[in-house]
Amino acid sequence: MSLSQTGANESPNLMSPTRRTPKPKLLLDEGFRPRKSFSSLNGYCDVKHIAHDFGESGASDARVYAIATATNRIVVTHNPRHFKPQISSLTASVIGVSMKLAPDKVDGKLMSLVKDIKPTQHKGCYWSLGVR
Repeated sequence: MSLSQTGANESPNLMSPTRRTPKPKLLLDEGFRPRKSFSSLNGYCDVKHIAHDFGESGASDARVYAIATATNRIVVTHNPRHFKPQISSLTASVIGVSMKLAPDKVDGKLMSLVKDIKPTQHKGCYWSLGVR
């Protein structure tokens, strides 16, 4: 359909339906490899590492969670039990990743989960990624 065929008050739909939904932004906790190790995830959404991108090496879990909440990011961590009590509808969501999950499998598992996260789930939710 050309522009001339659309009505005077109509604008052509140039945006893909997948682009209408904002992709989640992730914050990797210190226990993870640098974000460049997650090629699929990095290509899909905005990923930052607490130590490498924010310069917060050795930051407390409370500090990591505060940064995630302030920057509207979902925390990805190996120790979710420290974060779960802080989750509320106004604070960052958390993805707990099992230490038993092989590092080379983390990228694919996170990618599968992140693709299904809706904007309403960017805050106040918890997911667990295990070996299965």
